[in-house]
Amino acid sequence: MRLNHSLISSNFFLLVANQSKIKIVTPSLSLKFVPEELLIYCRGFRLMHFHFSDNGLKTEAFSMTNTMAKNQQLISSVVQQEAMLRSLDKTEIATPMDYPTHMFESAMDWENEIERLGATSWRVTPLNERCDTCTSLSKYFVVPCKLLDNDLKNTFAHFQQRRIPRWSWHHPGGGDLLRSAGFQTNTDPDKEDLRSIRSLLFGNHSQSVIIDTTEDLPSVADIQASFLKLRALCCSDTSTPVSNEKWLSNLEGSHWLDHVRSCLKKASEVSMLLSEGNRSIVLQEPEDRDINCLMTSLVQVLSDPHSRTLSGFQSLVQKEWVSAGHPFMQRINHFKQSDKEESPVFLLFLDCVWQCLQQFPTAFEFTESYLLALHDSTYNLFCSTFTHNCPWDRIRGSQVISVPYNISKGFVLWVQ
Repeated sequence: MRLNHSLISSNFFLLVANQSKIKIVTPSLSLKFVPEELLIYCRGFRLMHFHFSDNGLKTEAFSMTNTMAKNQQLISSVVQQEAMLRSLDKTEIATPMDYPTHMFESAMDWENEIERLGATSWRVTPLNERCDTCTSLSKYFVVPCKLLDNDLKNTFAHFQQRRIPRWSWHHPGGGDLLRSAGFQTNTDPDKEDLRSIRSLLFGNHSQSVIIDTTEDLPSVADIQASFLKLRALCCSDTSTPVSNEKWLSNLEGSHWLDHVRSCLKKASEVSMLLSEGNRSIVLQEPEDRDINCLMTSLVQVLSDPHSRTLSGFQSLVQKEWVSAGHPFMQRINHFKQSDKEESPVFLLFLDCVWQCLQQFPTAFEFTESYLLALHDSTYNLFCSTFTHNCPWDRIRGSQVISVPYNISKGFVLWVQ
């Protein structure tokens, strides 16, 4: 049987077969009858509807449906996923990029970013070069020039997951954007440690503003709850007509647009604070791996024209999400290991960018088609950019399968 659609099994979240009765097909509940039609609900909001007419293909339809259900179980193995990545022809996907992307896995990329923005009072530290000081951070990050690495070492223990305040972006007006995890409550820093922590938070500024990103912004659980309602609304049965008023009411009830609105509002406020004077703005989140990724990225999209180019946007995703340790594996839940950890924080960011794109289309070098392709790539296991929780996991996974890790090879897949 030949289909005109290509689907990746990791993109399915529900298979429904129908023959006068509806049957949800799972790896443990195989199909017992030959279906007349098959509905495939995709995690990316697509609904694929296949009808099998009485032309001798029903037996193949039965086999195909059960095979697809079993494949959902097969991809739950990380080993299988790594083997799949290993089986790729690396030479085919390692093609030159038309829009060069800084990966922020080398000191040079960070130094280039500092130079581009004119942030002369900041420097790159190699303190985490072996990923042993903090496993969820990148090997290199940016700290104040006046703070020595020997003093910096003692500050890690005073922040959750050892994620200390780090520089993200420099405003042309002089302000600096930082991000940080929450303070540890069970440590007792001495005077020297307090002096180093103050240097991290203030940089070369006389004023530092700490913004708690858990206030007035959705939690990871809030985002997931709204997403499930939104997906149910978008993937509902189209055979039953629904009035526009009812549909819009359900959309409002999902609170998804409320989350988009609150993120854009907060990012705008942070952008204004950065533009007003010589100060550091520190975005603080308990673990610094979800809402901070969204907010630091969104502030730069609003404030930095470079982030609205293709090359700049791709570099931004790499800097504030991939390199910063956003747990893509947990939040996308590729292998169905923990539904409690699943939450489309990255999708919320893309929606915020889409809203800006609709209002100011000429300010961006890309269109909504690019954002859709990027979203689809998050569910594509062949795109290694979104299949790990942090840079250390990525490096360790490459060592398991004895394949040298080259991030650009996985990154090209969603760039093109």
